[in-house]
Amino acid sequence: MSSVKEINDDTFNDEVINYSGAVLVEFSADWCGPCQRQLPILEKFAEENPDRVKVCKVDVDECPQTVAKFAIRGVPSILLFHQGEKLGMKVGLTTTAALDNLLLEKVGK
Repeated sequence: MSSVKEINDDTFNDEVINYSGAVLVEFSADWCGPCQRQLPILEKFAEENPDRVKVCKVDVDECPQTVAKFAIRGVPSILLFHQGEKLGMKVGLTTTAALDNLLLEKVGK
């Protein structure tokens, strides 16, 4: 079972905006090659940091409202939220070290 939670337009606010801690949200698509390579990296990061951050995934083809709300133009895109506020974003394939640095820089944990 994946430690990355799949969310959609209906669950985004409950899982991300109303969450009191840090949340990384990956916007991806099944047809996207870099997204497929990003998923194991994201899963590893989630497994190694369960007490620091919640990790979620949004399929851009199934969630047009959320994609429009955050002006997602490329995939994979990873957004960092803390206490409902968007604090940072990475576009393109990234590493666990880069995700860790983003979390440390923006949330301090």
